Amino acid sequence: MDRALKPARGAALPWLAALAALAALAALVLSVGCASGALSPLAEGPPGDLLFGRAPVEVVGTRRADRLTDGRAVPDGDGWDTDRTARLLDAHASVTWDLGASVPVVAVWLQGDNNDRYTVSGSLDGVAYEPIYAAGTVQGGGLRARLGRGLRAHARYLRLTATGGDGAFGVAELAVFAERSDPVPPRLEVAPGGPVDDPLRVRVVLLGVALCLFAGLARRGMPALRLGALALLPLAALGWLALGLATLWPPDSSLVSLVRATMAGVGLFVLAREAFAPARHPAEPRATVPALGVAALVAAACFWNLGHPQFYDSARDRSTFVHYRDLRVYYPSAKYHDELGYDGVYLASLAAYADDVPGAAIADKEVRDLRDHELRRGADLAAEIPAVRARFSDARWASFRADMRYFREAMGVDDYLDSLRDHGANATPLWMALAKLVFAPTEASHTTLLLSALLDPLLLGLMFVCIGRSFGWRTMLVALLVFGATDFYMYGSNWGGATLRHDWMVALGLGLCALERRRFVLGGALLAWAGMLRAFPALALVALLVASLHFWRTEWRRTGHRPTLAAWRVAERPTLRALAGAALAVAVGWLLSSLVLGFGAWPAWFHKVLLLEGGMHVNHLGLRSLFALDPGEAWAAIRHGGPRTLMLVGRLGAYLVALLAYLVAAVVALRGKRPVAAAVLGLVLIPVVFYPANYYSHGVFLWALLVHGDAPDPAGRGASPSATASPGATASPSARLRFVVWAILCAMCIAQYPTTIDLPIHQHFYWAGIILFAGLSAILVALLRDARRARRAEEEAEAGG
Repeated sequence: MDRALKPARGAALPWLAALAALAALAALVLSVGCASGALSPLAEGPPGDLLFGRAPVEVVGTRRADRLTDGRAVPDGDGWDTDRTARLLDAHASVTWDLGASVPVVAVWLQGDNNDRYTVSGSLDGVAYEPIYAAGTVQGGGLRARLGRGLRAHARYLRLTATGGDGAFGVAELAVFAERSDPVPPRLEVAPGGPVDDPLRVRVVLLGVALCLFAGLARRGMPALRLGALALLPLAALGWLALGLATLWPPDSSLVSLVRATMAGVGLFVLAREAFAPARHPAEPRATVPALGVAALVAAACFWNLGHPQFYDSARDRSTFVHYRDLRVYYPSAKYHDELGYDGVYLASLAAYADDVPGAAIADKEVRDLRDHELRRGADLAAEIPAVRARFSDARWASFRADMRYFREAMGVDDYLDSLRDHGANATPLWMALAKLVFAPTEASHTTLLLSALLDPLLLGLMFVCIGRSFGWRTMLVALLVFGATDFYMYGSNWGGATLRHDWMVALGLGLCALERRRFVLGGALLAWAGMLRAFPALALVALLVASLHFWRTEWRRTGHRPTLAAWRVAERPTLRALAGAALAVAVGWLLSSLVLGFGAWPAWFHKVLLLEGGMHVNHLGLRSLFALDPGEAWAAIRHGGPRTLMLVGRLGAYLVALLAYLVAAVVALRGKRPVAAAVLGLVLIPVVFYPANYYSHGVFLWALLVHGDAPDPAGRGASPSATASPGATASPSARLRFVVWAILCAMCIAQYPTTIDLPIHQHFYWAGIILFAGLSAILVALLRDARRARRAEEEAEAGG
């Protein structure tokens, strides 16, 4: 395990008590803010509403069911989970009312979450139910009203259910009418919702407080019995939270976001406890490391939604861990790449739907034309659809149709057709080739996709074990904490449940471990392999090369003579070996992918990347997105067919200045860095140089490796920590610098929590970008300050010599 941060003198014990008191106060404030209480009943509701004030006779998997018939609505766009909404926990949830007698149903008004489907069914006997009205998805965020008129049904029992969408089912009001003369839409009391009375939120914060108290009150040398008694506090809080989750299962997305932020707060407290512990109350590793470990494990569980499946299988009528929306694109794109290439998956999917459903109206279906990324109607692609079909043999087409039929049934027709608006499979030919080898012998099924989705957690587990063995277990825990606690990877859901979507992060992590263990050829090869899988990680290799070029300036300044190429090769042998390994990996990856997919695969992929880089995407986090259109204008352009290119008009100069400033700062910070630190600094620049989707910012957890073991060596590069320092090398990062970088990462995770609370999606990602670049900038400033301190130490040493 790597050494604990050196305690600083001068701090006082009351400092720890103040932090604990603040944490307890936060729990109290949260509990008071969440205690919304019951709403007083209205004297009268909408005229003619059959359900107003009626209590349900059966409630399954639904919280606050009384809100459905209380005569109150919320403003359109309001949050889906507030004190004025009923929350249906999953697709099995339902609420049933008895009207007392069979009555006609002519209209239904419902206000529910925009991207879910809600069904009102009726029954005469309370046993057999038939759909009366199906409220589909609508444009706009948050809760949106739907109205069904001209219905012809009779029912005594009415039942509300929900399916599809993102699994976040919230309904503010349901009104049902029997007379055509009734005023529809109904006149309702309208007011925004408030915080939910959710005891789980209080328990989450109390767990954080208990972990902080455990780490803060324990002192080095404390007797084991007393330490064990103190440990009962977080154990009790963890058990209380687990009991609450079991009772109120499943957790909603807002609760998971709170867990992420709380665990990041625990991590920040533990790091501060170690870095600034007063001399009379030194930190106890037997307390700080377990507290950090619990926080890291709980945060990592958030990536898998605390164990609750994020997705829904319509065919099996149950939740599932399989990420159908992602695999619905990548599975066929890899398995049938010979026929689909990078431009045919949506056209072929529409053709398969038309073949399977004779008479299906596809003329008005919107489809993303992957040749230029424009949305077009099926009628406009009438000539292209048969052309894509002609690329298949009869046997391959039958296989493709069967696979698409499975996805259509699992996703539901609406979600399946809606997925045709996405941007297709964007993975590199190397990824496609490897995925093709995995998927080619299979048929699409729940078992196949679930087993393939297990590859990612297995690979990630291997990577974190290797990080622990290479960098130390405390460093691994910080990386694992940030891996789970960041919200950057969320866009309704995340890549958990997809197949080989984290392989590039695993390759990067293993490559950094290889560099740390001085296996430079293997490290360079793994970094290059990551770049061949997802392109962006190639910056790690660029940073390695730039760091090695500092040798020329340093030696010239030290000796007064221009160094020779031979001297550079000797001094930078670790980097050159890493670059040689990278070149070998690139050659192998290119040849393998070209043999599997054809030699035209890489040019076709490059064309697709240019389209993605030039377009506007609401969930992309890059420097360019911060200097583009106002976030609201950008979202309107994306949603309503306006300009689709990333616009920097009027801000191009500011963007170029910022880009240059970041690059110069990084080049300066690279001076004297060992290969592993240089490679990580290259990863820090990914959102600066590129315009990546939010999922790629998940790699921030690897930034935790930036300041570990960055020790000098005789050439300033790559030697063991015990080597003698030279004038060309920077000093080993202080424990204070390591704390600063790790604390910044934890603070970034905490700061993301407010962006998850009822913000429109474009504002959510805009502020996520602000947080990302605030953290990135703070880390660069810390590195530059440390580099200046090290340079002054060198100058003083030279002057003294």
